This record gives sequence, structure tokens and C-alpha cells, in this order.
Amino acid sequence: MAVLRKANSILKRFKRDESGVATLTWALSLTAIIAAMGAAMDFAVLSNADARSQSIADNTALAAAIYVKTNGRAPEREGELVEGIHKASDFGYDYKSFVVNGADGVNIEIDYDDNAKEVTTTVYGQTNPILMQILGFSELNFKAKSVVSYLNIEDKFPASIALVLDNSGSMQFDD
Repeated sequence: MAVLRKANSILKRFKRDESGVATLTWALSLTAIIAAMGAAMDFAVLSNADARSQSIADNTALAAAIYVKTNGRAPEREGELVEGIHKASDFGYDYKSFVVNGADGVNIEIDYDDNAKEVTTTVYGQTNPILMQILGFSELNFKAKSVVSYLNIEDKFPASIALVLDNSGSMQFDD
């Protein structure tokens, strides 16, 4: 009961106080909280787009390297993983609304390097920020890159490993 009287006394004192300290404190605190929430949203959206792009870059590069290793040449027909710039939607990938133009705004660039025997895939696009628009950034860029080798390496079988258990007592310790 004493705690309620004490809390009631503090609230009455704030109500009578006309200096504006409480209002100023609330205004500054609320501004900081809103800024932190906006920055967290922008970071989450950018991180999500970046992670999705890295996954797409890895999958596309691996599929292209497997195609070259299997067929002995880079794809040449449209609809396959031909060298050049493609839209993410062309390969059936989807991006949510925070990415500018969705999957049509995300580019997948495929580059075959026969000298190095590798395929490089770069995925890039832009997100729509929430808080950063106040600071003048209308778009935030994201980019992911993956390199996979399709070099022909002879298959080698791993060494056989055996587990030996010694129960003779020769390794027993005396303390």
C-alpha cells in the first residue's frame, strides 16, 4: 500500500511540474526509439536481401559448373545458364516487396572463364529503405558473388582408416 501511495505522489508531482523536463525526456527518448527501430528494419531488409542473393549466387554458380563438367562446354541455348546478365525472375527466384521491382530488379550475372576453369556468378540489386530515406538514401545496394571451379580432377579414393582397440593393458597407467 505504501508503494502505491509513493507512486501516486510521484505522478502528482510530475503533473504539477510545469518545467517541461518530463516532456523533453519523453520526446528525446521516443525519437531515439523510433530511429533505432527504423535502423533495425533497414538492416534486417538489407541483410535478408544479401543472404538471399548469396544463396542464389551459390546455387546458380554450382549449377553452371555442373553443367559444364557434365556436358564439356558452357550452355549456348536461351533458357539455360548462358553467359550474361539475367533477371532473377527468369530463373524462378522471388524477392519480397522491399527489393526495388522485386525479382525483376535483381540481376544475375554469369561469367565462364575457360582459362581458370571456373564460373563466376554475381547477384545484385537494391532495397527500399525505411529510415534511411529521411537521410537522403532512396535505395540501398546489395551484392553477392560466388566462384565455382569446374576443373577436371581425377577421382581419388580416400585412404582406409581402421580403429584399433588395445585391451591388453599395455597402456594402463599407474598413479
